[in-house]
Amino acid sequence: MLRAAMRLAREGALELVLLHVVNPLTDAAGVLAERRDTAVARVMAERQHYLDARLAETGATEIALELLRHGEDRPGAIARVCVERGADMLAVASNRASGVRGLILGGVTQQLLCLSPYPVLVVRAD
Repeated sequence: MLRAAMRLAREGALELVLLHVVNPLTDAAGVLAERRDTAVARVMAERQHYLDARLAETGATEIALELLRHGEDRPGAIARVCVERGADMLAVASNRASGVRGLILGGVTQQLLCLSPYPVLVVRAD
């Protein structure tokens, strides 16, 4: 997905934003730490490292990287960031269906298709 998004961004001279929404209630739940904020900080550092590696893979310098902590609604946070950044399009990687809600696509992807005021490109995850 990242390669396809990079190609689209280059061809259109567009900015590509890598975004990962961290939910501190669920994503840090399995991290051993004395305090929740310490566990969340560890998760944030791990996700930052992951996104930095994806950024390095592309060899691009035009990518803006934004990492958010969010405690409730991932699709809402993604849609909000698109609005804040003035996005022209949203590209989403989908790798599985999730229960009855996700008969065809995952639940987050389905919600983004409903919430996004922009065209949504859904691709299979790499």
